[in-house]
Amino acid sequence: WYKYQHLWAFDKSLSCEKYIQTHEQIHKYDEKFFFFEDIIAELDHHVKYVDVGAIRVNLRTIIRQVQDHAQEWKNTLGNCIASKTRINMYDLKNQIESLRMTMNMNIKGLEDFKLVMATITQVQAMTITAEVKYRGMQETFHMLRQHGINVSDEDIQFAKGLESSWGSLYQTSLFRGNTLEQTKEKFSKLNVVEIANFLKELDNFVEKFDLEGPATVGDDMDRGLQLMEEYAKYFDELETRKRMLQTAEQLFDNPLADFSNFNRAKSDFLAMDQIYKIYKAQKNARELWARTLWVNLNPQALVDGIEQFFKEYRKLPKVVRLTNAGLMLDMKMKQFKSVVPLMVSLKNEAMRERHWKELMAKTNQDFDMSPDRFTLENMFAMELHKYQDVAEEIVNHAIK
Repeated sequence: WYKYQHLWAFDKSLSCEKYIQTHEQIHKYDEKFFFFEDIIAELDHHVKYVDVGAIRVNLRTIIRQVQDHAQEWKNTLGNCIASKTRINMYDLKNQIESLRMTMNMNIKGLEDFKLVMATITQVQAMTITAEVKYRGMQETFHMLRQHGINVSDEDIQFAKGLESSWGSLYQTSLFRGNTLEQTKEKFSKLNVVEIANFLKELDNFVEKFDLEGPATVGDDMDRGLQLMEEYAKYFDELETRKRMLQTAEQLFDNPLADFSNFNRAKSDFLAMDQIYKIYKAQKNARELWARTLWVNLNPQALVDGIEQFFKEYRKLPKVVRLTNAGLMLDMKMKQFKSVVPLMVSLKNEAMRERHWKELMAKTNQDFDMSPDRFTLENMFAMELHKYQDVAEEIVNHAIK
């Protein structure tokens, strides 16, 4: 009982579904079937009764029940494997039909031609993969029948039919490829022209990026953040087009175009993107801190918070940290951190309203000093890092 209790301790359907999701090798399925068959065979040779004193205990019923559980496991596992294999067969069948339809489409222009040629290349490249798939399906059904699992003749024929369907598709790709050779030369020239025009477009884009992009904003990182979001869309779109044209180059055996200028710009953009992600995160944190009332100032929370962003910044490659954006972020975070002790000084009880009025006049700020309205946002707006000497002088006068 204890030896075989695992047979009824788990949900058979869920366990089998999980097993076939994590294991796809046929020999794994084979081993599992043999495991259950060995249990059944072992119990066939088990003693059928046990004498306990004057009482004979008949074990046939419990032996049969344990064997039934083992057989249920076999059947459930077999049905799950068969169901998964059928789904894979239909997926391969649909893929074959889709590839055949695309390969035989009527070509009306360069884009159609590139699609057909790409499909021909795809079919020829995945021939071995397809063979592994349909032969695996055939072997799976053969294995299931060997273990006594019911598999219909239709499934067997379906799996065999996939072999001939793929063979036919492959032959079609060879024939279609040969018939398009002359057309290929014509479209190859069109592709060269298209790439030349695209390279000019890229040069104009890179020039604009260098002259007006986020690297030109100086200390206005908010403007830089806005430009990063705008240029991200452009880079993604141009990168997609570049990859499509590079694929076409391979299809037509054209000389590889030089995208080094664009690649350099994209490399610069990706470096700045790492910087601006940290800048955006610390900007959001500062906006959250800004809601804190001045009376509730917790300087250590501000120091700890900005230090976390310094840690992220220091993890970046040195070449990224030394970019203009990287150095600017470092400076801004250091400015913020340096102002925290000054804010602590301004919390001194000696600070009166006249002192605050003087500080506001010096920093060109004006705000309500009511305890329920005076927030850190007002302090941040003063940009005290620019007026550190002035603020310290006012605090010293207040204390005296």
